[in-house]
Amino acid sequence: MTSNTIDAAFIDRWSARYKPEWDAVVLDEIGPKVRRQGHYTDEDARDVVRWKSRRALGRLKLNGPGDIEYVTRAALNGPPHLAHLLLGTLHGVATPVASSILMIFSPDEFTVIDRYAIRTLRAHGEWTDRKKWPQYPEYVGICEGLRERCGCTLRTLDRALWAWGEANGG
Repeated sequence: MTSNTIDAAFIDRWSARYKPEWDAVVLDEIGPKVRRQGHYTDEDARDVVRWKSRRALGRLKLNGPGDIEYVTRAALNGPPHLAHLLLGTLHGVATPVASSILMIFSPDEFTVIDRYAIRTLRAHGEWTDRKKWPQYPEYVGICEGLRERCGCTLRTLDRALWAWGEANGG
């Protein structure tokens, strides 16, 4: 294997650069709460957006009373391949934020898509289209394949993809 391959050594090296405390609150506090109640509250959603993309906070405030609870309940309890699309109906929730909402709810089933991860996949030949991102379900499939190949969790994979992408082009 070449040094440009995403393999177990790559995952170990780069995921170690992602500090677990960076996502501890969303994974250890918000995630279990959302799994218990089956939806996000406005406060939970704000905390996730603050963690993932602070610039979307203003748009998130445009959602009406009850919108976040209603849409997240439908998304989290519906077909997984449609969940990101349902979440995308909320103000301030583009695919990277939607994927974060899903990952926090179920880190074994979903992962985060963002520019850092896509940069890493492109640089290592795992996603070759230079003009567009994969659709979210396709992205999860790519990550599932990498997870299996590298023997890691989706969350560990995501941390490695993010760390390499951030370090190599920010």
